[in-house]
Amino acid sequence: MFKKVAPYIGEYNIPSHERRICRLMKVPLILCFLVIRFFMENRMDQRKCLLIGLACLLSVALEAVLEHITNVLQSSAGYKVFADLRLRLGDHLRKLPR
Repeated sequence: MFKKVAPYIGEYNIPSHERRICRLMKVPLILCFLVIRFFMENRMDQRKCLLIGLACLLSVALEAVLEHITNVLQSSAGYKVFADLRLRLGDHLRKLPR
């Protein structure tokens, strides 16, 4: 979706954290497959369970922080875009005949 919108953004193009967040969203799923594999191979113990749980918790917390940063950047970029559009509209209205 970002690739479809990018040509219209122009000078307001800001670095996107979408790719990092998307990769981070996959971590809990990967950890679930790891847990299933450990259980199927009968290699799961308390230490691995604790480490996988902490990794899952850390990835979800980091995902929330990055999502918040992305939302702040997007809202500020949107504000700048509409401020510029209001200025352009004002210039255009000034040029119209009275």
